[in-house]
Amino acid sequence: AVAVAVKMVAFLCHGASPRFYYERFLVVTAALRMFQLHLTMEGPAPSEADSFSMEDLLEMAQYPSGCLTRTYIMITVVSAMAECGRIDAVDALKELISFCACVQDPTKAIFLRHFVMSCSRNILARLDTKLKRIFSASQNLGSSRMPSSEQRTPVKISKKVQFGFDNTNELHEEKRIIVKGPLSFLLLNFSEMNKMFVRLQRDPTGQQNSERIEQERRQLAVLLGKNFERIAALDQVNMACFREVVFPEIADQLIACQDKVAQEHFSDALVMAFPEEYIASNLDLFLRMISKFVPEFNLAQVMGFAIGKLTWLFRKGGDLNAPFQMILQALPDAMKNVVDQRPISDTLQIYHQLIQVALTTYPADPSWSDAVMGQCVKSLSHLHEKRTVGLSNVDAAMILDQQSESILEDILLLPLSYSQLGKVLNFTYYVRLMKYLSIQKRRQISFRFVDAILLVKTPIDDLKTLRRLLDYVTPLLETASGNRQNSPRGVYFHPFSGFQNMPDSVVE
Repeated sequence: AVAVAVKMVAFLCHGASPRFYYERFLVVTAALRMFQLHLTMEGPAPSEADSFSMEDLLEMAQYPSGCLTRTYIMITVVSAMAECGRIDAVDALKELISFCACVQDPTKAIFLRHFVMSCSRNILARLDTKLKRIFSASQNLGSSRMPSSEQRTPVKISKKVQFGFDNTNELHEEKRIIVKGPLSFLLLNFSEMNKMFVRLQRDPTGQQNSERIEQERRQLAVLLGKNFERIAALDQVNMACFREVVFPEIADQLIACQDKVAQEHFSDALVMAFPEEYIASNLDLFLRMISKFVPEFNLAQVMGFAIGKLTWLFRKGGDLNAPFQMILQALPDAMKNVVDQRPISDTLQIYHQLIQVALTTYPADPSWSDAVMGQCVKSLSHLHEKRTVGLSNVDAAMILDQQSESILEDILLLPLSYSQLGKVLNFTYYVRLMKYLSIQKRRQISFRFVDAILLVKTPIDDLKTLRRLLDYVTPLLETASGNRQNSPRGVYFHPFSGFQNMPDSVVE
């Protein structure tokens, strides 16, 4: 059986594109898993002196000459021995990690570590079950409990991760499982796979074009995202563990790699793998992480995916206010980092998506949309102060470029597109947000606002509402003479030209 397995694994020793290599990988690893199942279910017992034991098979697996071939066979045998209980599960994890270190070809190493992760599925499940059993036993006996996940000190997984146990007592063993068992194994596996993934962006031969390399890397990114799915499936990973241990370790890896493809794909995979509650309660950490990514990082796309997933959390039922309240509490500190380290257009894209979620989820309550606009005003005010240090009388509209101004205009038009015209008059920050637009853009917003009032014939039946309406249409009554120095040459708006007569229609 070992000789047949060696011949099959030999097909993986030849290089190929990720697509064709993956086809070979599926065929070979399916046969290896059948071999592993055979060893697990029908492997000879150690008491049978006339037959080969698993220890003998492990020794035979070290004879093949090819490094990659030998590694695949040894991983198969060791994982089978761990499932049979012939070796300790944590020792098996240590051996599996050490086997992978000898393969340094990026593509082959990524597939090898993916194979290790699939072979260790039952081993990790056993350790996770053992952890749950120890917790239950300690609670039933009334013994001194482990600190709760909220009280644990965050653990940084280093390169020299030790997987052994200190067998002094059960509770100490329980602690070692938490930080040095399945979770640390998967985090370390992702860390090493990510290093190989980053190495793929450099072609030492110079014979492949950059587009082909990026396409192949995007195909391989799916294998690395499987680590997040396995981590999310662990019972020991609760919300506190995710915030203190899992997310900081993954964030450190993504920030340090400085690779656009890795940061985009694995940010999406992180959001997809873990529950919506985890992402909503840790949005501050998520925004702080992506604010440190490379400038080419597509923040709008990733945040759109994240916020799109959060909408499902709001629609599950129950208390809809709680998750959005968590987001609003996390926004001030998180968005300050985004404003300081990313283009202002990225900041406005995030607010655009959040307001869209608020209008869709809470159509009858405009306070949520207004709260997001208030945060947007604070971010723009922080940017204005940062860019006008030492200057005086600088118009707020001067801090935005053309792209950012267009996004802000879309933000202000969103409530009108959702038929929230009557509720917009109750917004506190709408008019303050308009001041960051140029006079021409403010006039366009006011014109759309007045046009919508005339179209739906919104009644203005009290003095307070009328005063608010006048604040919204004030740009239609302003002239450009005061801003003639900031206007294009030859452009001058007469006090009553064009659509400046629109407020008369509202009064009528």
